[in-house]
Amino acid sequence: MKTALNITLLASALLLALLSSLAPASAAETEVYRWTRDGKKVWETSRERIITEDYSSITYEGLGRQSRNDIIFVLYNNDLYYTAAEKRFEDGEYRAAIPEFKKALEKGRKEWVQWYARFRLGQIYQFLGDAKTALEYYKELNEKYPKNPFYPQVNVSMAEIYIAKGDFATAQKLLKEITNRRRDFMVCWVEKAQIMLGNIYLFKRDFKAAERPFKSIEPRLTYKDLKMEARFGLGKCLEERGRMNKDVRSVKAAIKVYENIASQYHPLSLIK
Repeated sequence: MKTALNITLLASALLLALLSSLAPASAAETEVYRWTRDGKKVWETSRERIITEDYSSITYEGLGRQSRNDIIFVLYNNDLYYTAAEKRFEDGEYRAAIPEFKKALEKGRKEWVQWYARFRLGQIYQFLGDAKTALEYYKELNEKYPKNPFYPQVNVSMAEIYIAKGDFATAQKLLKEITNRRRDFMVCWVEKAQIMLGNIYLFKRDFKAAERPFKSIEPRLTYKDLKMEARFGLGKCLEERGRMNKDVRSVKAAIKVYENIASQYHPLSLIK
């Protein structure tokens, strides 16, 4: 019972951290690319064209506001079936969106529709608690279209599902694929994968293995909330190792890490 509870708590913590809104990052800290309608990947080198950007979206001069999570620069209104499904999704009508996205899969001839509709269906079924069906759409997307722009995000989502099931081996495999291909993916998903790996090691009480990724990635993390999560993971490693080995120095080091985390937040920000 205790093990099952711990697995549930870990899965909930990882999912909450992923869905939380993250602080803005400067244009120079993040590599940005766009996908053209014919499926080609184009790197953006003109930083001056970036008007604003944060974890969830990016605004380009002449292109308008686009979703950073999706990183797909297409006009949704150029596909009748997909547009109807996306409207349902944006309005939170997830069950009603399911048949619309399935219709888009059947009727849509543009490759980006095949990517995006499968991605959305995976998300919807995950939101609704149907992990089995969510995995089917996620796996089909990454296996059938290995160059789709959602690849790392899909791996993270599948890893969350396997963690909830207690299948840490499969979750680790999915996350390590992201970290091993770090040059191919957006930095936020690489960082998230590394933190999730650290949390898995921490759950297994392999503090040495967990401390390594937390220590190595924390100094270079781009996003504030991910940085805080890495620091907290490092603090937990030091605290638990200190308790287990009766090592006062480790416990003191953990307290120092926690104090550093607390110092990053102003009390007035909690009132907003």
